[in-house]
Amino acid sequence: TGGNSPFGHSGNAKGGVRVGLAEGEHGGKLSATKVIGERRYIEYSDANTLSGANLSQALTSLKKLTPAGPRDQLDLDATIYQSARNGGEIDLVFRRDLLDRIEVVLLIDNGGTSMLPHVDLTRLLFAKIRDRIKRCHTYFFHNTIYSWVYKDAHRRQPLPVPELLKRSQDTRLIILGDASMAPEELVYPGGSLWYGDEESETSLRWLERLRDRFRHTVWLNPIPKELWPDAYGRTTIRKIGEVFPMEDLTLGGIKRAVARLTRG
Repeated sequence: TGGNSPFGHSGNAKGGVRVGLAEGEHGGKLSATKVIGERRYIEYSDANTLSGANLSQALTSLKKLTPAGPRDQLDLDATIYQSARNGGEIDLVFRRDLLDRIEVVLLIDNGGTSMLPHVDLTRLLFAKIRDRIKRCHTYFFHNTIYSWVYKDAHRRQPLPVPELLKRSQDTRLIILGDASMAPEELVYPGGSLWYGDEESETSLRWLERLRDRFRHTVWLNPIPKELWPDAYGRTTIRKIGEVFPMEDLTLGGIKRAVARLTRG
């Protein structure tokens, strides 16, 4: 067909269906709007070696301390204060223990070529969050979120987003991805790249539902903030940034993200 068939790879047809090869392989023109073939994935395993003391330090304040259990913990400051008020007579004050009750839903963009340069940084952040937060529920998506996320990195075990929306409003929502895609994927019904993933609503609408449900949300973007205005995905970065507070993966960005997640 001289490269003009709407099916296949490496051709010139606009809005076609790419079969098999990855974007950019053998001269692909990045023009397919649907993809048939093996889904890419990266396994973000807990077994990866931890490093990055600054990142660990930045995440230490990501917590929600709540009194729990019997009043069997001596409160030294309150004891000294109360004893002083009693003219020096010892008055022991006990308090309940403080437990970290924070719960996090972590959604990771996994599988697109645009995230490949950020794999090591993503692995590091994933490992540190899982190490820091005991109640961390991790799911995966590709490019953006529609009515499903996935329980596994291969994206073969779907979880309906309405199930996520049943979680407590106090759950912290962290979305990790470069927010870079064709605008059609974000703002058009049926915008999902994957053949068979037909959606009647736009991804933007599903993102708004997530924002409206959870009080504390942040989108972490591995692309440095100063590059956003000229990045390939600048249009979708801007649109998603209008829905969620967006920070980059610098130390300052992580600190600002943690501040947002622990505010109020």
